[in-house]
Amino acid sequence: MDKIAQDILVRFEARIDAIADEIADATITEVAAFGPMTDERLRTEVRALARGQLDGFLAATRAGTRPGPAMLQAVRDRATTRARQLVPLAAMLHSFMIAQRVISAAITREAGHGARARGAALTLTALTFDYNIAVTTAMADAYVEAVQGDTARTERQTFVVSLGSELLAVLDARRPGQPRAVLHRTATQLLHTDSVPLRAGIGTPFTGIARLHDSYHAARRALRHATPERPLLQAPGDLRLFDELTASRGDDAGQLIPPALRETLADPQLRQTLQAWVDHDLNVAATAKALCMHPNSVRYRLRRIAQLTGHDPHHLTDLLELHSAARLLSQAPG
Repeated sequence: MDKIAQDILVRFEARIDAIADEIADATITEVAAFGPMTDERLRTEVRALARGQLDGFLAATRAGTRPGPAMLQAVRDRATTRARQLVPLAAMLHSFMIAQRVISAAITREAGHGARARGAALTLTALTFDYNIAVTTAMADAYVEAVQGDTARTERQTFVVSLGSELLAVLDARRPGQPRAVLHRTATQLLHTDSVPLRAGIGTPFTGIARLHDSYHAARRALRHATPERPLLQAPGDLRLFDELTASRGDDAGQLIPPALRETLADPQLRQTLQAWVDHDLNVAATAKALCMHPNSVRYRLRRIAQLTGHDPHHLTDLLELHSAARLLSQAPG
């Protein structure tokens, strides 16, 4: 490689982070299959993959070799993962072509306008095509192998990916009860002790990657309402309208709670009594039994709530106001 080409690569490497950003932004914007996936972590992942490919291209070009075995294996592993994530092969090919376009443009930009420099840029661009053909071929082969392997099985394996503290699973909804059965088996395998509580939300059934976005957000909505008493919820059937209406969405709704209600419901005994009163259908005897206290003590606490807030728990509209305020305050941060 002559000195002009080496100088172009030096300038290219100096801008490698910006080039990786450009590849990631163009991929997320232009590849239709990535459109429904609005999670910022996807962009971070694509950007990291682009940076890895750029480093591999520089190393191979300077050494005058093809992509190394480690690089090709990394490409194959990623293709297998994408196949099991139901990302279309066309989307994968499109993303590789975007990277090729951005890299070629960056080399041309760093070459400038001199005739010799532009000739060196053409030579380097040809090398980028050789490199890209090698990694694209490895990607496509691994993708097809993964798809054919899954198709050959009598039952497609469950796809599960880790999203920080969450696990996202794509389950077969064609057989009744199958998603719940898989989640139960997963929980059994994950839990080595009873000290780790697990909760799960099941989204709406879907076909095609474009509908994954809607199903994922439905599952997140169900997960938001899961509790130790109701650890597995499926949207929309298992969700309660009141729970969704009072779900915390910032401080906007919380700011509507009058100070008297806020101060009164800060008392854990009064808040506990109010919740038990609702849970036991406004029945004094049942509420007292649940709280292990005398019915007169329940009546006293209910009167105390009415005196402090101006809202009588015996009146439906007042009770709804109290219960809604308590729910919003229980979800407030801190």
